[in-house]
Amino acid sequence: MTIRLAIVDGHTLTRYGLRQLVAEHADIEIVAECGFAGLAPETIAQSGPDVVTIDATLPDGDGMRLARNFRDLYADLGIVMLTSRGEDDVLFRAMETGVSAFVRRPLPSRKCSPRSGTPR
Repeated sequence: MTIRLAIVDGHTLTRYGLRQLVAEHADIEIVAECGFAGLAPETIAQSGPDVVTIDATLPDGDGMRLARNFRDLYADLGIVMLTSRGEDDVLFRAMETGVSAFVRRPLPSRKCSPRSGTPR
């Protein structure tokens, strides 16, 4: 059985990275992606995914609210909340919305200066 995945994330690099990770798994197919909360409801309705990943903070809206709306509309939809925010309240809010999983993306380490390559 192939898992149909939709990605809702405002960061182009995150969407690209998820596409690269998914490409390594023959049993997962990306059926849709978008970068804005405003486009997500139509995108999900048209693509009919089994699972959707949602960034907690989208450029035009609240990923938590979007997850809650999807949970209300699609009881069987797997919802994975992604965030780079480390506050515990984000985890608790995500669980309250009914997400299936919560993944914290670590922020990149800034041990070197972007120009000089010397340690900070």
